Amino acid sequence: MKFLERKNRRVVILTGILVLLVVIAFCMFLPPSRAFRTDRHERELERKLEAIKPPAGVRILRIATHHDQDGVWGTASYTTTTGFEETKAYYAKEFTRNGFVYKSEEAQKLLSVRFCSPDYGAVLNPIMKSDGSPSLSLITMTWKDAKC
Repeated sequence: MKFLERKNRRVVILTGILVLLVVIAFCMFLPPSRAFRTDRHERELERKLEAIKPPAGVRILRIATHHDQDGVWGTASYTTTTGFEETKAYYAKEFTRNGFVYKSEEAQKLLSVRFCSPDYGAVLNPIMKSDGSPSLSLITMTWKDAKC
């Protein structure tokens, strides 16, 4: 009787181990879920935005990432006391240093500047204030930007 109990216990343990191995193998070959990919893209996008250093005298207000059914994008907003031409010249060098190329200035927004890289598209938008107080700059970066 004890022999049968030990044999049954071994069979149960081996069956449990076999089932566990099958589940692990299935999970290893299953593609990551959409939510996991979105989270990973958001983290990469945030790191990319943080790598774009602002010029001296510029204060970072916020870096945030977002997603919806259309894709993943991030924004970085800054205050600056310099003119947009100086800011644009600085960011042209900074984006190039981070693997982007200058694409074009948006025709409908004369001051917006587009930069592209293999995985990202970015647009630098100035938001001018007429009262002489610090103006805002907004960088919008999109993962797998269709315009690039």
